[in-house]
Amino acid sequence: IQSIAEMVRDQVLPGCEFMIMAGDGEVLLSDAYRTVYASEQMKHIRWLRLLTNGLLFTPEKWAELRRYTDAKIMMTVSIDAATPETYANIRRGGVFAVLERNMAYASQLRKIGELSYLRFNFVVQRQNYQEMIPFVEWGKRLGVDELFFTKILNWGTYSREEFRDISMMEEDGITPKPELQAILDQPIMKDPIVDLGTIRYQHDGTDTETVENYYRWELARKVPDLFCE
Repeated sequence: IQSIAEMVRDQVLPGCEFMIMAGDGEVLLSDAYRTVYASEQMKHIRWLRLLTNGLLFTPEKWAELRRYTDAKIMMTVSIDAATPETYANIRRGGVFAVLERNMAYASQLRKIGELSYLRFNFVVQRQNYQEMIPFVEWGKRLGVDELFFTKILNWGTYSREEFRDISMMEEDGITPKPELQAILDQPIMKDPIVDLGTIRYQHDGTDTETVENYYRWELARKVPDLFCE
């Protein structure tokens, strides 16, 4: 892994303008990822999308990121809860108070323009669907750009019977169960910062004919001037 990170640093970064980290592990914990982002080659990056659980997003870590790049940094945080109890159950080992402190700091960075975009992710399931509204309220207080909800998928972790109880979608995988639909019908769930993602696709299919880079497109929908030259 370290050798791959060094290859990315030395061979990929010099020709790269838009970079996404990570999606396959916690980027702020990984030595391999640090090899990439804590390097002089990061000066070539103009847009950096950071995917993280937020638990290590401290002022010290932010300073380290900024030491090597002046790119526009767009952060997406996987959270899945709005209370300490649910967070501890779903994100084992995580401490919600730490996350709250770090997200308050991220909110400050967004408000002064140091962060160019801030999104919270929430994977809806039986354990947490009742916290969707508090989650939106929290995001609105912090001034995030987007709250992105997705349905839980079964990657072979659960039996069919177990997954039927865990998922908040009907057997067709498309229709929300009545309990979830009652949440979705609440006015706050219509707020512009709410994106129901795979729960209820809202994207215009005609966009597929014009989008050259999906990851840039989905960010630019919320912050239109994000990729302005």
